Amino acid sequence: MALSGPFVPRDFLFAIAIGLLLGGACWAGDDSRFAFLRVLANTAGPWILIAFLCGSRSNAALPGAALGAVALLGAILGYYLSIELFDAEQAAKRVSLDAGTNWAIAALPVGVFFGACGAAWSAGFVLPLALGILGGVLFGEGLLLLSDNPTADLDYLVVPVAGIAAGFAIPNMLVERRQAAWAILIVAIVGPVAVFVERGLLDHVRGVTG
Repeated sequence: MALSGPFVPRDFLFAIAIGLLLGGACWAGDDSRFAFLRVLANTAGPWILIAFLCGSRSNAALPGAALGAVALLGAILGYYLSIELFDAEQAAKRVSLDAGTNWAIAALPVGVFFGACGAAWSAGFVLPLALGILGGVLFGEGLLLLSDNPTADLDYLVVPVAGIAAGFAIPNMLVERRQAAWAILIVAIVGPVAVFVERGLLDHVRGVTG
């Protein structure tokens, strides 16, 4: 995989657009009457998948990383812009300015990392590692959700179970069998580590934002 490559404007417009849509969807999901949509709206899985997807539009590391970062910053903007436009009570408390800034700082390196993973997959570079890390984070988040609420009803459990399934299914769908076996091994290793990393990150940002 090349380090540098062309920065294609339409790819960045795509990243911004899909990020804004993701942010708006997460804001809407917060108030859904369905538990699985509320849970999904507050998970990292869709965000890292979007960063990976946008990064995969390039096969070079730097443009891929930039696309992933732009997508997640667009998602932060979409979420807090929705608050400003449609939630006058929250907007009056300056939640958008304070919390949005801290979440953007947290999202930036995540977008860079998974955007680069997407570019690596697009370039056919270290495929088991790129997909193993992606799947491992989805697996880890599923474990985290299950550990946080082990007695939840089925409406809640749909999300962590789907996350765990996706974590192991993605390598099988995106690479040939021998490489998928290595990727699945990485998923199994990364998953438990991701539980502690994500819990620490979320606790830190939520502590700062209140």
